[in-house]
Amino acid sequence: MPARDWGDAAAVLREAPGRPVEAARDGKAAAEEPAEIIRWIDEIDDTEMNEEIERLRREAAGESALPVKPGPRRIYKYKPGDYARTGVPDERAARKYPGWENMTDPEWREFFGYTYTGPVAPLEMLTPASRAAAAAGEE
Repeated sequence: MPARDWGDAAAVLREAPGRPVEAARDGKAAAEEPAEIIRWIDEIDDTEMNEEIERLRREAAGESALPVKPGPRRIYKYKPGDYARTGVPDERAARKYPGWENMTDPEWREFFGYTYTGPVAPLEMLTPASRAAAAAGEE
């Protein structure tokens, strides 16, 4: 194949203005960026979470707002049905522990709702005295 002389075509192409962006072929404009996006709290990093906490603190205190980030407004929410929002605390956890230092094992089990009554370890692993106590049904 014979060699071609392109001359200064490469320089002309580099200096030529770019082609304008074409509209979508179906006649609709490209989808615009949404005004708001939802970010799930358990999926953001610590830096982003700290910025949101500071923004909320300033808003509550009536201080000047943080600089606005470019792009859509971010709304931070917990996921629907997130365990952190649906967990129910155990009512026994709020009770006082009077004299917990002196509780016997059965009192401790009753107070904290511990219901397991099986052997603590295989009898072969226990000392002879513990085996005798386990066989007698004592502590």
